[in-house]
Amino acid sequence: MPGAMFSIPPRVRRAILDLLDGWGARPPAVIAELGQRRGIYTVGDLMGIINDNYGGEARAQFGGTLMQWFERLTPPALHASSTGMDAPLRNVAAAALVAVPDDLFLLAAELGRELVARGDVLQSGGIDYTLHQYQERLIELFVGNGVPWELDEEGRFVPSGSPTVAAAAVQPAMDVLDDPRLTDARGHLIEAQRRLREPDPEEAVDEARQAVEAAMLAVLDAHGIPWPGTRTPDQLYNALAPTDPTAPRAMSRDAIELVLAAPRFRGRTAAGHAGGAPVTLGEAEATVAAAAAALLYLADKLP
Repeated sequence: MPGAMFSIPPRVRRAILDLLDGWGARPPAVIAELGQRRGIYTVGDLMGIINDNYGGEARAQFGGTLMQWFERLTPPALHASSTGMDAPLRNVAAAALVAVPDDLFLLAAELGRELVARGDVLQSGGIDYTLHQYQERLIELFVGNGVPWELDEEGRFVPSGSPTVAAAAVQPAMDVLDDPRLTDARGHLIEAQRRLREPDPEEAVDEARQAVEAAMLAVLDAHGIPWPGTRTPDQLYNALAPTDPTAPRAMSRDAIELVLAAPRFRGRTAAGHAGGAPVTLGEAEATVAAAAAALLYLADKLP
């Protein structure tokens, strides 16, 4: 799945490049380091590497993303000359780094960190402090945006979850959860991601359940529907989609399995009560993905 090769969203990539730029590792220098490591110097070189190593669909996605971002920054008359196959990568450094597959971007981010360490970076606290701040900001960006990567104790990038799940479910949910009415739901989904990284599968499942419940409450409020006296997931859903056809409603009952998947799984396992079946990490990740899908659906019901 090509999307799984591009699980780090463009906004997160731009934020990382801005961090590196602020400490002296500008995108042209980073792309030059990457080029020296992989033997790529032109747009055509990079297109060929992506085609050979990741396939034609990934190459097409790279080319489309590169052009989209470059068109935002450059007058149309310069597009053809600046993004042609023979154009030096340094001419489109930031746009290319935003567009490459994940592992090439992560390698570029590591090389950027090395550039910072080698440079004369005058920060209060010294270079160790600067690199520590950089790593903390990266972790914050990854967790807050559902990116399935983290840093190990040596500062190397390692996977923290499924890129396919992140690209297909979690990151689209993070986008819609920018709505201030869904702040609580977003907080619980971010915490579920943190729990997956620890790993603490049962707490991840519980946080996923709370994210869905918070979103249901937000939809009730947005439609002016009173909360039920008992705020269990089933009762919240019944308030949103009552069986009485004359009662106020925010949605139909057709999506009950979609919306309540995470809360119901939680209720059947040790995540919901002592003595329940233990939760595996794979099950927890699937539950967080199910919650993300529910959040996408519920966000669409906000007026």
